Amino acid sequence: MLSVTKIYNSCPIIFRNRQRQGSGSPYVYIDVMPGWLPLVSDLCAELEQVAHVQMANGVTQAELPSVRSIKTKFCQLRCSISGRNIDHLIACYCEKAKHICEQCSSDINTGILEFNETYLLLCERCVMQFRSRL
Repeated sequence: MLSVTKIYNSCPIIFRNRQRQGSGSPYVYIDVMPGWLPLVSDLCAELEQVAHVQMANGVTQAELPSVRSIKTKFCQLRCSISGRNIDHLIACYCEKAKHICEQCSSDINTGILEFNETYLLLCERCVMQFRSRL
């Protein structure tokens, strides 16, 4: 099963600043619902590959991709990631997220559900399940 910890562990270069110096608290965080974890994992894997290529080409560590946060806000994927020549890659994944259910990863018939001033991007099946629990 995919987890945030697995994503962190599979991409040591882009998460090299994960812990604050002298602190056990995380400096980097991923905060998305389960349906977007595969998308985030794919984004991180691509960024890690970019970092390997950049390292081989002599890019300094300070210029390598480094993740600060990946989160959901108003049904959109928001990424705070520094690095050279990665904006197009991040934009591509943010665009993909606009069509993927945050709960189950389905890309079929997704729409925004508003509940108690919280917005969720869900497929029809997950909307039905959500409403049945109310």
